[in-house]
Amino acid sequence: MIHPVFEPFDQLHRVRESLRQGWQIAPPVLGCDAYIGIGGSVRAVQIILTNQRQAQHIALHDDPIVRQFLHEYGLQVIDL
Repeated sequence: MIHPVFEPFDQLHRVRESLRQGWQIAPPVLGCDAYIGIGGSVRAVQIILTNQRQAQHIALHDDPIVRQFLHEYGLQVIDL
């Protein structure tokens, strides 16, 4: 289960730092509901960062800042 990200800027900062250290975003980038409850749903963008033989999965809160970041890298989100 993916939990909503409550500190989206920290997670995006983590992704940016990883990219500076040589990690790469491996497509596809997926958008999906991360939490569905009585009050509605929270969307997440799931990315995989790779570096040589390592990989890490990061879920970011789906918002315009994250979408702009992905657009800057030429990545589109596949919404599920």
